[in-house]
Amino acid sequence: MDNTILSKFEAYKNEGYSLYPHKLHHNISIKEYIKKYDIQSKAGDIYDGESTSHTENISDDLKEIGISMESFKTKLPQIIHSLSGRVMLKRKASSKLVFYTIVEENHSVQVMAKIDYYKDKDQYMHFNKAVSRGSYIWAQGYLAKTKKGELSIIPIKMEIMAPCYRLLPKYSGIVDPDIRARNRHLDLILNKYSFETFRKRSLIISHIRNYFLKNGYLDVETAILAQKAGGATAKPFKTYHNDLNQNMVMRISPELFLKQLVIGGFERVFEIGKQFRNETIDTTHSPEFTTLESYVAKDDYFDLMTMCEKMITEVVMTVNGSHKVTYHLTPSENSKVDIDFTPPFKRIDMMDELEKHLGKLPTNWNSDKAFTFFKLKCNECKIELSEPVTLAKMIDKLVGHFIEPNCTNPTFIINHPVVMSPLAKEHRDDPRKTERFELFICKFEVANAYTELNNPFVQKERFESQSKDRDAGDEEVPEKDMDYVAALEYGLPPTAGFGMGIDRLTMLLTDNCNIQNVILFPARSNKTEKNHKENI
Repeated sequence: MDNTILSKFEAYKNEGYSLYPHKLHHNISIKEYIKKYDIQSKAGDIYDGESTSHTENISDDLKEIGISMESFKTKLPQIIHSLSGRVMLKRKASSKLVFYTIVEENHSVQVMAKIDYYKDKDQYMHFNKAVSRGSYIWAQGYLAKTKKGELSIIPIKMEIMAPCYRLLPKYSGIVDPDIRARNRHLDLILNKYSFETFRKRSLIISHIRNYFLKNGYLDVETAILAQKAGGATAKPFKTYHNDLNQNMVMRISPELFLKQLVIGGFERVFEIGKQFRNETIDTTHSPEFTTLESYVAKDDYFDLMTMCEKMITEVVMTVNGSHKVTYHLTPSENSKVDIDFTPPFKRIDMMDELEKHLGKLPTNWNSDKAFTFFKLKCNECKIELSEPVTLAKMIDKLVGHFIEPNCTNPTFIINHPVVMSPLAKEHRDDPRKTERFELFICKFEVANAYTELNNPFVQKERFESQSKDRDAGDEEVPEKDMDYVAALEYGLPPTAGFGMGIDRLTMLLTDNCNIQNVILFPARSNKTEKNHKENI
């Protein structure tokens, strides 16, 4: 808190004026004010509805900024307008004329505070002395437009709605993304691009939700705290439930819950919600993130590819107005790429494509011979492998090395091997593969989907096979969920399941190369928190 600013507001308060009113009347937003009057009004006009004799109050300093003496005979409505917003600029022309630029939800208008129009002359002087950049103010007065064409309001009264006791830094002073994430309120105040990013994020989520609702899906919520983490391969966050006296985990995916709803009779369900994975933070990974997951009975992964193309292209058109989007892979201007979302999206068979790069693959992809083959190829490509080394990890790393970097435009990588897809149904033409796809855009995964494995006996075998990797020390492999297997025994109809990362799609559609920039309050390390506070 700045002591100089504090003393100014204290002086204003001591004069009997309020710093925190409960409510002030508004009859129009700044956005509506601009939309309604910017075209109708003419440069150099004041629309105050007074007689021409009132022009004698317009002194020379007001004439100098371009106000017309003939402005009072107008066809526009003669209305007293009430606006409010945060002061982003204050410019004092004289003791009797002060200009403010106020902003409300990324829309700005000028306040020309002229004492000749003001009702309470004393309050005018005290107000202008107290208010500086950052405070939230209310202004009531007349529509005006300067000769330069700047839409304004000439107030007859102004009030402080919320004082700003801290010096508002210039945006160039907090370019550090870590400081911006820790002080999102400042980031939104100072950075119009950031404000627009989160407005677009809301639009993206709303359109996705509406897409599924209009196609007959039920919007549901499933448990975030669970006894077991399932539905994905990831290390969970662990916690303890005092009343139940048991260990629990935060979900890594809602998949198993949602499929139980399909078993129960809800044949079209979807959920937009938070997932939690205790993993590394980087430009495309956050331990807390938002996904869409949907399940539909009687469809397969071919239907999902069609649905995915339709839904995503609709979202892109709604948010950007075109199928073509410009994206920067890094903050550097040289990293700019153009993404074309025009359907249909390209399809690449994972193992067929991998064979083009590695040579003839072993026939059995889940054998000791295959393990040796893929490990040799990883070594040849100088791919680092974390312990414990598994077949699924090695194939995934090789795909990331050879295939994913070529996926700039939306691309479906399809038909993953069984060893990588414990919850997907085997491919109808090749039992080594599954009916699964991942959607990659700009080299990273955005969506994952498959024809669901609905045979409880095969599912049990897959879980038991996975358990070998868990027993070998792979903490990302979930515990086998026999409760889910028991649910499958009641009969899951042929079902297709789809999952998509909301944050990553938002990155692409708002041109943000770091996932932290599209999550309002991302997890941050506290190691440098003190230094960051001192730099603001």
